Amino acid sequence: MEIALFSLGTIFLAIVSRKSLLHPRSHGFYRFFAWEILLAMLLINVRGWFRNPLAWHQLVSWILLIISMVLVIQGIRLLHIIGSQDAGRSDPSLHLFPGRHRAHRGGGKY
Repeated sequence: MEIALFSLGTIFLAIVSRKSLLHPRSHGFYRFFAWEILLAMLLINVRGWFRNPLAWHQLVSWILLIISMVLVIQGIRLLHIIGSQDAGRSDPSLHLFPGRHRAHRGGGKY
């Protein structure tokens, strides 16, 4: 089952990253492999997440995961509020999000 899900995930990531995969010097080329590794780690560990869900270490893990998700959502929200497209970056391998946005405009979370 994990192999089938990994294969489907790889196909999806390859379709989404097809522009970047043709340009090995772009950041998207390496981002594809980072997503592949994250997918593999998720599929390897997913069975252990629900083995003893009320153990203290599992509860701590879920709390930290939820806190991390809140930070990601806040970061994406701030990017949409204070971020804008950078017209100077016209590399065709960049996706609309997050590749062409300015990294920092002087305000926000950090």
